[in-house]
Amino acid sequence: MNPVFNLYKTGNKKATILLYGVIGDTFSEEGVSEKELAEELLEHGEIDELTVRINSPGGLVTAGIAIYNTLKNHKAKKIVEIDGMCASIATVIAMCGEKRVMHSGTRFMIHNPLTMAFGGKKELERSIERLNQIKEDVVEIYSSVAKLEKSKIEKMMDEETYLSPEEALENGFITEINKDVDKNITNYLKEYMQYTNVHKIKEKVEDEIMTKEELKSKFPNVYNEIVDEGKKQGETQERERIKKLDEFSNNAIVANVENAGEIIQNAKYINVKNLEEVSTEILLNGKMKPLVQETSLKGKGNGEQQKEEINPLDFSSRVDDAFNLGTIEGSTQMSEEEKRKMFLKAFEEA
Repeated sequence: MNPVFNLYKTGNKKATILLYGVIGDTFSEEGVSEKELAEELLEHGEIDELTVRINSPGGLVTAGIAIYNTLKNHKAKKIVEIDGMCASIATVIAMCGEKRVMHSGTRFMIHNPLTMAFGGKKELERSIERLNQIKEDVVEIYSSVAKLEKSKIEKMMDEETYLSPEEALENGFITEINKDVDKNITNYLKEYMQYTNVHKIKEKVEDEIMTKEELKSKFPNVYNEIVDEGKKQGETQERERIKKLDEFSNNAIVANVENAGEIIQNAKYINVKNLEEVSTEILLNGKMKPLVQETSLKGKGNGEQQKEEINPLDFSSRVDDAFNLGTIEGSTQMSEEEKRKMFLKAFEEA
């Protein structure tokens, strides 16, 4: 987990977020990521009371605005506690709380938004215009909470104003000051121990193999994703199975099996089987339509022909024909098993 952003459980439907560090992960891999914070809140489940503890010099404006909106729009009651420095865009995040507390020795700093610009006059003018827009947005958020005149807030931002807890309270940026340092430290240590214990349990759970029921109960979103993926894979495999059976039913030799249609239909929808199983069943239990072939009358040299019905699956009557599919020197020494394999190869290629 990100070392400057942690969300941990502190009671029944209660949780605490630590925002300790730069806002946004653009400047540093250890920055507070607005995306990770939003995902953590979604995965954490039901929360009725959310404490946001801040010690941050600020950072990326867009990331801070996103974090402010994520927290502001969360249905839980928000309590903001400023544990050290709350500066720049971190002060905007602090405005998400219905209750905003500064502890002794902390500082609250607001200033104008900053940027880096490069280019000609038009590019610089557009940068200034954008900075003015950002300032207006930030002033709007401050004034919705602090109830100060916008002109006064703008002047404080122009002058890069540092406020003590007493000054922040006087101007309405916070709702109270906590001077009970001992109590604050005790509560923090208690929460930290709860956080540590929760993560020890979490690490232990991750080492154990969960049953299907446990996975469904503890991680319903993950369970549902796995089920949906399984359904999609199953549907794809089923379509492929039906397609292969349909193609197999159009095979020239299979078309001459009287009960092939019945076997294939049964395999599709009743006693489900794949192509390999169906072909084996047809080979063993198929009833071939008799084939008629003309042969020379034995003992007649006048070329007279006779018609003879044969069963293509009767190896005893077809082995010589299969054997004669290719006249190879020395082939008269082939075993019955080799003759059978040659016939099966011819059957598959038909």
